[in-house]
Amino acid sequence: RNLHLWRRYHRCIRSICDKHRQYGISPEHIRHPPSKALIDFATDIDVDQASNELLLLHGTPHFDVAKVIATEGFDHRVAGNGLYGQGTYFAAQTCKA
Repeated sequence: RNLHLWRRYHRCIRSICDKHRQYGISPEHIRHPPSKALIDFATDIDVDQASNELLLLHGTPHFDVAKVIATEGFDHRVAGNGLYGQGTYFAAQTCKA
């Protein structure tokens, strides 16, 4: 785990929750049941439903790229051209990640 990215992520979550409270925003929860494979994989991962947090997956066939993503985070500037153009894509279903 990258502690710097983790702390940065939690600061962003707190900021989002604060803005929701400040402006009276109540985001609609996404109703997408996770697959059994995802439930089995993510047994140790806690998702904060109060902040509308979801576990999304990003697939890559290259282990070295996965290691860089895990330590440095995503950088859309170096993303390849996916099906919908250059960008970083995520999916809630493992078969689509």
